[in-house]
This record gives sequence, C-alpha cells and structure tokens, in this order.
Amino acid sequence: MFNTVIKDTITNTSSVNLEYDFFIYYDNQYWKVRTINDGGTGPWSEVNHFSFLFTDVEDETQLPTEFALLQNYPNPFNPTTTITYHLPKTANVELKVYDVLGNEVATLINEEKSAGVFEVQFNVTQDSRPAMSSGVYFYKLTAGDFASTKKMILIK
Repeated sequence: MFNTVIKDTITNTSSVNLEYDFFIYYDNQYWKVRTINDGGTGPWSEVNHFSFLFTDVEDETQLPTEFALLQNYPNPFNPTTTITYHLPKTANVELKVYDVLGNEVATLINEEKSAGVFEVQFNVTQDSRPAMSSGVYFYKLTAGDFASTKKMILIK
C-alpha cells in the first residue's frame, strides 16, 4: 500500500501542497509520515485518509460575450414591464426612461454592475416622475462605451 514516496521534502511546516494532477487519478488518499533528521529516523505515524468527490455543473450559467439591451416584455405594458440587459464585463451602468421629447422620466439603474444577465422591473406608478400617460417611451442603457435605446409603449 505504501511503496511509493510521493513527496520527499525537508520542511519546517505542518502542511505540504501536492499537485492537482495527482488527485484527478485517485479519489481516495492515504498517507503517513515520519521524520528523518540528524538524530535518526522516527516511527511512521498512523495512516490518515480522505476522499475526493469531483463534481461538475451541467447547467452552468454562461456569461454574455457582448453587451446587449433586449426588448422589454410585455410591450405594450400597463403598469409593469421587464427590461433585460447583458454585460460581458464589469461596467458603470445607467438605465433611463425618456418620453418622446427626450425628457428623462425615470432612472432605473445608475451604478457599477459585474458581468452577467440582469432584469429590471419598471413600474410606472412607482418608478417614474412625473406621472406617465399612455404613449411611446424610450429606455436607454449606457454601459462603458456601449449605448443602446429601445422603444416601449405604455397603455393605460
């Protein structure tokens, strides 16, 4: 069982790091240690043991590869809609809503966000100022050098 020396080092620490490649071939690990110094060779320790359980995630979330602003859903809406956007890297993000004259009616996001896929709920009764009437509005995402604008329709 213990006919191979895996690590033969002189160390002053109580831990030893082994390479990952060794562990991918063996799921059960056993070891024992002894000291060798100028005073001679000490006895072997008791056998110690641990097991590895390697796992994989099948449904791993993939980070986006490019910036994107998706069409809100539902559209037309009343009073709530969802806006989804993709960030391939961390960026300062602004998501604002404008009326047809270009007046800002709501700021939904104004902060740094990490890479990922994000959804924002926009509720005209809670998130806008002044009160919004039926009509066409635009929402604009700015993230770093990326900017995109989409149209949405509010029906009351």
